[in-house]
Formats: sequence, structure tokens, C-alpha cells
Amino acid sequence: MNDVDRLVTAIKQQTELFLLDAGEFYPFASAISKEGDIIPIGAYFEDDNPTSQIVIELLEKNLNELILIGNHTVSAIAINVAIKNMDEEFDAVEIRFFELDKPVYQKSFKYTINEDSVDYYDV
Repeated sequence: MNDVDRLVTAIKQQTELFLLDAGEFYPFASAISKEGDIIPIGAYFEDDNPTSQIVIELLEKNLNELILIGNHTVSAIAINVAIKNMDEEFDAVEIRFFELDKPVYQKSFKYTINEDSVDYYDV
């Protein structure tokens, strides 16, 4: 399994915990270190309740800096989104990936919350 797939798996596991607990989640970030470890990436806010957009902007800034430094092979932000496709609207996790010498790209996964698990589907 490559680093991007490993990161997607870890993000899905983390979002499942948040969704089962609260039915939603704030944007969060994770990365794979040069040593191959999956690590959380944080951001500090003076405000105890920042908007999701402020969280995303600071995480993007931090991830871009960390990739340039060379500490990580790949990093990503997970964002809880609603997607409208034709007449259907559904919840999804959008994952924005950051890699050295590549433009930021994203993958989205529709999800459904069950009693004790979350199912993910490609969008």
C-alpha cells in the first residue's frame, strides 16, 4: 500500500470515530513522516471556536510549510462537506492532499453513518 492509500485509510478511521461520536467533524490534518509514521498535524487558535474555513486555511498553510521543509512524504486535510450531484445531496469527507512538487489535489468519499460503523463510497 502506498503512502496516499495509507493516509486515506487512517483518515477514514479517524472520521469514523468522530462521526460515530458526534455525527460530524471539524477539519483535521494528518501526514506520513519520512520514517513512514502516520502523525496528526495540529493548529493553534486563540479563539476557542474558529470557523471551519479558518481551520482549513491555517492547516493548509502549515501543511505547505511542512512539505517544503521535507518532514513528510504526503499530508492531507479532511473536511466534512455536503455534495450535490444532480438532484441528490449527500455528506462526504473531502481529502486534500499535499505532496512536494505536485499541485494540491483532492478525493471525496460519500459516507453513511450506521449504528456502529461508517460506510464510505467513491464519489
